[in-house]
Amino acid sequence: MPYLGRTPTSVPLSAGDISDGIITTAKVADLNITTAKLAAGAVSNAKIAADTINSANVDSTISTTGKSIAFTLVL
Repeated sequence: MPYLGRTPTSVPLSAGDISDGIITTAKVADLNITTAKLAAGAVSNAKIAADTINSANVDSTISTTGKSIAFTLVL
C-alpha cells in the first residue's frame, strides 16, 4: 500500500523508542498532560510558577490521615 510521507512502523512505539528531550512543550497539545498521567509527587512547589494558584484552585477541606496539624491564628 503506498503512503504519503514515511511508511508507518510495523509495531507500536513505546517510551523506550523516544529519545530523552525530543518531546518539547511546543509538541504537546493543550490540555494533554492530565492529572492521571503525572506521577505522584511530580509537581512540587518549585515547579509551580508564582501567583498561579489561587483560592479557587485550593480544596478547603482538611484530611488528617492520622497526622498532626498545626495552625497559626493570625489576628
